[in-house]
Amino acid sequence: MDRALIAALRTFACLVLALFALPALAASSAQRDHYAVRLVAEQTSLAANGGRLSLAFRIEPKAGWHIYWSNPGDTGYAPATDWTVASRFRAGPLQHPAPTRLVLQGLVSYVHEGPVTLLQDIATPALGAEGGPQRLAVHLDLLICSEGSCVPDPVDLDLTLPVGTGMKDPAAASLFAAARAALPQTLPGASQFVAAGNTLVLRLPDLRPGLDPAAKPMLFLDQPGLAATQAAPLAKAGDGFVDLTLSVQQAPGTTLSGVVVANGQAQAFAAHRVAALPASPHKSGFDTTFLIAFGTAVLGGLILNLMPCVFPILSLKAMALARYNSGESHARREALGYALGVIGTVVALGAVLVALREGGSSAGWAFQLQNPLVVGALFLLVTAIAFNLAGLFELPSISVSRSGDTSGFAGSVGTGALAAFVATPCTGPFMAGALGAAMVMPVLPALGVMAGLGFGIALPFLVLGFVPATRRWIPRPGAWMDKLRRALSLPMFATALGLAWIVGRQSGVSGMTAALAAATVLALGLWWYGARRAAGRSGHVFWPAALAALAILGVGVRPEEVRAGAAVGEADVLHSQPFTAERLAQLSAQRKPVFLYLTADWCLSCKVNEATTLTNPRVAAAFARAGVTVLRGDWTRQDPAIGRFLAQQGRAGVPLYLYVDATGATRELPQVLSPDMLLSLVHPS
Repeated sequence: MDRALIAALRTFACLVLALFALPALAASSAQRDHYAVRLVAEQTSLAANGGRLSLAFRIEPKAGWHIYWSNPGDTGYAPATDWTVASRFRAGPLQHPAPTRLVLQGLVSYVHEGPVTLLQDIATPALGAEGGPQRLAVHLDLLICSEGSCVPDPVDLDLTLPVGTGMKDPAAASLFAAARAALPQTLPGASQFVAAGNTLVLRLPDLRPGLDPAAKPMLFLDQPGLAATQAAPLAKAGDGFVDLTLSVQQAPGTTLSGVVVANGQAQAFAAHRVAALPASPHKSGFDTTFLIAFGTAVLGGLILNLMPCVFPILSLKAMALARYNSGESHARREALGYALGVIGTVVALGAVLVALREGGSSAGWAFQLQNPLVVGALFLLVTAIAFNLAGLFELPSISVSRSGDTSGFAGSVGTGALAAFVATPCTGPFMAGALGAAMVMPVLPALGVMAGLGFGIALPFLVLGFVPATRRWIPRPGAWMDKLRRALSLPMFATALGLAWIVGRQSGVSGMTAALAAATVLALGLWWYGARRAAGRSGHVFWPAALAALAILGVGVRPEEVRAGAAVGEADVLHSQPFTAERLAQLSAQRKPVFLYLTADWCLSCKVNEATTLTNPRVAAAFARAGVTVLRGDWTRQDPAIGRFLAQQGRAGVPLYLYVDATGATRELPQVLSPDMLLSLVHPS
């Protein structure tokens, strides 16, 4: 065949292919089945010395269809751009006007209904006056939806601009002016928020002009997966600020941003997390939230009286009142002294905790037990109480013998302080929410909640002291009292044994050995003291033994560094992984179910749950079948990361149990677990 003919045929074939390819080539506009879109540049050319190029995507959905905001909410996904430009070009984020809230079948989405213009800026480098035309191609990924269906419908667009002066295009001026006017304006001033679990209070600069104090502005958070529902009307916070109380699907991090729409105006904010919002002249913090927290703290304190380290002390004080029978004034004085000691100690611990919070620390309830020296001192104290109950010596303030009637008001105060201090390892029902709420309150309401906890601990003895009829419920004095006293030494010895074990976990075998040696020296001193008292001789011969015991404790007990995850132990049938916030976020992003528990060796309820539920083979097998990843955080020693996470969840202490399902929904479980409760997570009825 003639070469010229072959060349002609090749040319013709290329032309045909080019013609067929034309419809697939990108352009600056496109008409799709459910929407039309245009890509518009604000400038007629690129500035030769570099600068910023503003682009607009004018999207016009058909009636009944919508696209999504930057945070789509419960469904959908946000528009995204993928640019094909020169390597030194840098595209910024898409800029959205405020969305509208769309609720379908209980799911809340943030959408743009009707025509909308999205803006995007591209930083351009210096191209020189002789630079050639620059092609800017973009792949715009859109999800277009109606009430009945959703269609992923991406489109390819492009523009070619010459290099020149960067002059603005008069024909595009009105489009860009309207688009910028629709963008949220940044609120002046600093914004802050506090969070307690899934509830947060957002403080914003005052939303003007003339906002109705009872209004409920619409709030849209930027963070995907963090949809918010306003739980209370707007509240004036004084000093040019307003507060919004919100419920969110999951606990936020350290920052929060979004758009608030009020009086037809959209305003953007960026808030940072604080431990507590400062009180204003118009808001003291003593509100409904305080009353609820105070009430639950009282209930939590009542329940603490059933703990094995508190119940014996309360029982002995009750029996002492029944045996003394020395009149109403004595009973009331004893009750008031005990209450003063309890409430004063709890408030003092709360004041230290609040001071640490104000200083930026992540300390929580029972923070002092993260120090092995404090645990060792508590071990010696509980050991002394146990030997006292066993009859080795008499401690007047909690004695039930007639010789103990000399305790007086000061002795009752000391007994109350003792009961409060030994109760701190526990976070029982009702306490977690109350203490978590206190940690986001101003100082005075926070201390008020702590006082409520102390009042709850003291309440049973106050009732005995001020209501004579209740003392008649106690059986008549007799030999049974001494037998009961000996029996009550058993839970105190068990508590001492547990504290020795905690010292070993925190300080190693050598630290536990030193603590046991100190307890032996103290016991010998107490035995000698008891023998002298029995012989009618006075004196304080136990003080040298006590000082020697403390010296042994101070020298021999030191914090021991442990590798991550070492505290899990051999009984970890759930095959847990060490907790980190990053690991939790990674698993959630992968849509994997997660069971998270935060524990500590000094937490009694934690240990009970681990013994009865978290080592249950049925639970382990069910979690394995369902692909549940178990994360375990150990707060036995100070761990700022766990402290921050607890604060984000609105909790002041452990235990904390969370279940995150494959959709990302988070559920907080009660502080008392059962195997059936965990099985229901993966096999709902």
